[in-house]
Amino acid sequence: MKTAGLLISFLVSATALFAEDTPKPEAPPPSVLKRYDKNKDGKLDEKESEKWRADLAARREKAAAERKARLEKFDADKDGKLSDDEKAAAKLSMTKARLEADLAKGKEKADARIAREQAEKAKTESAATTADSPTPPPSPATAPTMGDEPAKPDATKPGESMMMME
Repeated sequence: MKTAGLLISFLVSATALFAEDTPKPEAPPPSVLKRYDKNKDGKLDEKESEKWRADLAARREKAAAERKARLEKFDADKDGKLSDDEKAAAKLSMTKARLEADLAKGKEKADARIAREQAEKAKTESAATTADSPTPPPSPATAPTMGDEPAKPDATKPGESMMMME
C-alpha cells in the first residue's frame, strides 16, 4: 500500500511538472545565432529574437506569394492545384528560365574577361613598342649651338666615320 501511495504521489507531481503552460524557448540553429546574435553572448535576447522572427515571417510571406504566382501561371485548368502535367510544364519553364539567366551571366563574365585580356594585351604591346623604338637624334635646326654660330649639320653619311687629321 505504501508503494501505491508513493507511486500516485510521483505521478501527480510528474503530471504537474509536465502540465506547465510555459513552453521551452526554441533554441535557434547556429546559423541564426551567427547572423542575429549581435552581442555575441551565444543566445538571442528579446530584440535579436524579434528581428529573427520578423525576417522569418517575411521570408515565409514571400515564399507563399511566389507559390501563389506559380499556381496562377501554371494551373492551366484553374482547379487550384497543379496536375502532374502542369507540374512538368512548370518545372520545364523554370529550368529554362534558370538556364537562360545562367547563360546571360556567363556571357557577361566572359565578355568582361575578354575585355580585360584585350586591355592588358594592348597595354603590354604599347609598352613594348615604346621600349623598342630608338629615340631619334635632334634635328640640326634644334641642336644646341655654341656662341653666335648656327649649328652645322654633320658632314658624314650614315655608315661612314669621320677621320681626324693631325
